[in-house]
Amino acid sequence: MNRRGLDPEPKLYPARRWSLPAGRTLLRAVVVAALLGLAAAMLYLDPPTGAPPACPAAPATPTPVGRLAVPAGLVGLPVALAEPAAAAVVRPGDRVDLMARPGTGQVIAEGALVLEAIGADPAPALYLALDELQAKAMLRAGSAVRFDVIVRPQ
Repeated sequence: MNRRGLDPEPKLYPARRWSLPAGRTLLRAVVVAALLGLAAAMLYLDPPTGAPPACPAAPATPTPVGRLAVPAGLVGLPVALAEPAAAAVVRPGDRVDLMARPGTGQVIAEGALVLEAIGADPAPALYLALDELQAKAMLRAGSAVRFDVIVRPQ
């Protein structure tokens, strides 16, 4: 050593001895290690699948209660009724024939599937499943036309 207290040849020894943390720091390190170990064990023992088993897959298009889903190949169409009592008689799942009220009495749609009956007093309506030709014929009749229904036996 020289007079300033410095070695002429520097050494790469650490200045102090390395020791484990003490007190709360040691406690935190132990808790973190235990939790990481627990998480790894849970993943190893029970690997996750796509969805939890208690959670069933939700339908792509939810349907309100009391309404049926529109079957494949058909379209849904709301239809205004001429008589308020008709909406009270018809239930989802029924098959009906539709006739235009201010017209010739000709049946415009046969065997339409009722998806929902909306019994609002001033403007009762049905939500029906029709094929495309029947839906186009109903739309050609116009929005001012109201329809009578004939309920078909099942």
